[in-house]
Amino acid sequence: MRYLMLVLLIIVIFSGCSLGSEDSFMWFPSPEAAIQNGIKLEGINESDLLATVETDGETLLIFKQNVPEGTIVGVASLSKKDGEFAWYRENDPVLVKHLDETASPTITCEINTQSKKIFYVYLGVTSAIENRISLKNGTKVQPTIDKNSGIYYYVESGNDEK
Repeated sequence: MRYLMLVLLIIVIFSGCSLGSEDSFMWFPSPEAAIQNGIKLEGINESDLLATVETDGETLLIFKQNVPEGTIVGVASLSKKDGEFAWYRENDPVLVKHLDETASPTITCEINTQSKKIFYVYLGVTSAIENRISLKNGTKVQPTIDKNSGIYYYVESGNDEK
């Protein structure tokens, strides 16, 4: 029950943190400048950016952040408009490692980009070098594992489902 209350509290805290309205975007002439702005917006360091994943015509940015409850992982995307770029995050970060170092089981997040594309991002924490996870369709894959944090991720496009 206490764990459930903690998760609900985290959801409530982050529900106001979506960086979504196109009118509120800060546009930049390069992807690098947009990413630097996103790092500032999220209150993270460059070392917290775990990966930049190019897939299905989109750029997804996976980052971690330490919070009082443990470690959360968020996924943002780069929006593109008229040759300019902006950091976009519609979905809230998820708690993958608790403060007491216990890890959440594999978490599957549905990520929506500003261009209305859908991706499934599988997240978790492991100490094993070889850690296969099961995707929604039952396929087993080897996710990418960040050696420093043990956080793993795998990105799957959900745009073929329609």
